[in-house]
Amino acid sequence: MRFSRTISLIRQGIDRGLHPAAQLYVSRRGEVLIDEGFGQASPSTPMTRDSLTLWMSAGKPLAAVSV
Repeated sequence: MRFSRTISLIRQGIDRGLHPAAQLYVSRRGEVLIDEGFGQASPSTPMTRDSLTLWMSAGKPLAAVSV
């Protein structure tokens, strides 16, 4: 399975309470390799690939890496 180690680490983090949910999207040359949601977006709502999340200041580290 593609990204099995990454998925396992995400699920471990959720189980340990490090984060309630995560979304993972990876594409290469226009081909979607994975597009999934894990955990709970809110207490009664599962995280899906279509869930909207607030990034707030999370874009700053991404901008720094890309620069």
